[in-house]
Amino acid sequence: MSNGPDSKLGTIITAMVTPFSDHGSVDLDSTRTLLNHLVANGSDGVVVAGTTGEAPTLSMEEHKRVIELCIEAAARRERTSFNHSV
Repeated sequence: MSNGPDSKLGTIITAMVTPFSDHGSVDLDSTRTLLNHLVANGSDGVVVAGTTGEAPTLSMEEHKRVIELCIEAAARRERTSFNHSV
C-alpha cells in the first residue's frame, strides 16, 4: 500500500475532536463547522467519534449522530473513518 498521492486513503487523514457544549452535550453545529474547516484546509479524510479520547463520554445515540452528521456534511467530498467499540 502506498502513502503517496495515489493512495486510496489520501495524504492527510485528521483525527477530529468531538466538540461539546458548555453543558456537556455534543455540539452538532460546531462538529459540522469543524468538519467543513478540515475539508476546506486540506484533509483528505477524517476519523471521528472518539479517536481523540472522548469515546467513553459519548452515548450510543451521540456516537451514531456524530457519525451520521459527518457523513452528511462530508457529502462525498472526503473519506470518513469511524471509531466504534462497545
